[in-house]
Amino acid sequence: FINRLFPARKGTAELSKIGYTIADVVRSLSDNKIGALIVLAKPMQLDYFSKSGVELKAMISHELIYGIFQKSNPLHDGAIVVCDDRVERASVILPVSDNNDVPKNFGLRHRAALGACEHYGVIALAVSEESGMISWIQNGTIRVVDQDELNSLLPLWSQ
Repeated sequence: FINRLFPARKGTAELSKIGYTIADVVRSLSDNKIGALIVLAKPMQLDYFSKSGVELKAMISHELIYGIFQKSNPLHDGAIVVCDDRVERASVILPVSDNNDVPKNFGLRHRAALGACEHYGVIALAVSEESGMISWIQNGTIRVVDQDELNSLLPLWSQ
């Protein structure tokens, strides 16, 4: 999965570091019950998001992603779009799924993540600000994951 998400133009060690950075910041957001929505996009999917949010094209870092989702940050509403080693956009508005089978305990953030997956074929991570629960959204399904599962979904690329 990760090799398809982040093409081979980056070195294996560099991509492994990015995956661990994403996993680490998602853990921190979860531990502190800070809501977040992260879209993991392929380069060919970036056009879907070009008319929404704020262009950043910033190198991925724990501090950047964590800072974006602070309530005092004007970019905290909406999603960030990650591609390769960059946070491409922030404050992105996503299409909301109208799937009636989504359990009631999932709110608008999860419906938006699901909508992006349904419309654009991306993968998304959502962190609930109420519970700190981490969800992996892919192929029309929302899967609640723990830290170990998150690590297995964002593996070392060299393995």
